Amino acid sequence: MNRKKAVLFGLFAVGTGIAVKKLWSLMDISDRVSFVISSFKIHNLVVPSNVLDIAGYRVILSVGIRIYNHSENTVNLQIPSVKAFYKGQPIGYSTPDGSTTVIRPNTAGEKSIRIEMPVHSLNSNGVTQDILHNSEQLKQLLADHLTFFITVKINGTTMTATKSLEGTGLALSAGPRKVKDGSRFNKYFTKPDNKNKRLTSNGEVEEVVDLAIRIVRDHHQEAAQIAQVLKGRTVQETAANIFEFAYNYLQYRRDRPGVEELRTPARSWHDGQVRHKQMGIDSAGIDCDCYSIFCGSILHCLQIPFKFRITKYYGRDYYQHIYVCIPATDNNPEIIIDPVLDSFNFEKPYSEQKDDFNMASLYSVEGLAGMPIEMLHGIDNADLEDVITGRTFLEGLDGSVMFLMMMC
Repeated sequence: MNRKKAVLFGLFAVGTGIAVKKLWSLMDISDRVSFVISSFKIHNLVVPSNVLDIAGYRVILSVGIRIYNHSENTVNLQIPSVKAFYKGQPIGYSTPDGSTTVIRPNTAGEKSIRIEMPVHSLNSNGVTQDILHNSEQLKQLLADHLTFFITVKINGTTMTATKSLEGTGLALSAGPRKVKDGSRFNKYFTKPDNKNKRLTSNGEVEEVVDLAIRIVRDHHQEAAQIAQVLKGRTVQETAANIFEFAYNYLQYRRDRPGVEELRTPARSWHDGQVRHKQMGIDSAGIDCDCYSIFCGSILHCLQIPFKFRITKYYGRDYYQHIYVCIPATDNNPEIIIDPVLDSFNFEKPYSEQKDDFNMASLYSVEGLAGMPIEMLHGIDNADLEDVITGRTFLEGLDGSVMFLMMMC
């Protein structure tokens, strides 16, 4: 190679290296930014000056988008457009917005987007005039069926995200999702006993949380190996890894009324992944309390302090939900891990919460004093959903629970 070609080749290699390094940096940022629909409100019905202009009638929505920056880099973000789909059909679009939101590392930012939906498009999709004039009915109908296709620019790089209101806590409660095959992770979990300890209970929610803390204390080592796989460079990154793993690989399924099922980490993996995804048992899965025990066990293995939080919604007088929160420190804000919802570090607005449980019992040798335990055997391979019923936090613990079932 002559001198001229060598110089040109060297410049090309250096330039390409810089370009590739920049590309990978942008890809890393894009992979570490997530979105959630944080608010949804109907503003008003726009009536054109010419009442005969049918195409001029519009419903104006305000959609709040919360953006989480999980990276170590500052993000400059724009949302050029948002398209609304009703039952899969395009039905609205955002008004132009050229503003830039700056989101610092490991923090979140908010943007409010206005969506215009022509009334004739709603009518053609089955939304009648009677519904249009009933704001509560219209809001619920839209919440049940709207999907938003969001186009964003992150530090100049364009990416897209599709979000619905379902699963955000703004519309329907969470439901079964399409989980990934996690066969390659089976080696990180011990095989569960498939035994069930039935604990008589007076139905107090504090007793359920105490038992969840005890299960983490006694069984967290079942998650020790997967904890090392999910350990990140920071607490924030580790928490995000735990959320993504639980959300993507453990099927959500509500307990049925009667008995609250609390699973050890290995049993949650068996029921939420092995039985559901690998064995094809559609009825298998876990609910919010099992997610909390699973995520809490991983955090405990990594010596990351956490709390269980129970919450009430819509002013009801009983607790409906439980999830994990990592308390704020001087270096990090509070972090929420709730795999029932579809976005990391998102908390469904509640009417009341409680999280001052004695987590110190994680490190004690004391059990639940005076708690009679009845061992149940002989249902190792049965479809437990057909044999055992359970009452979920999402349906409410109002003192009527008859039994707690620890599944290990």
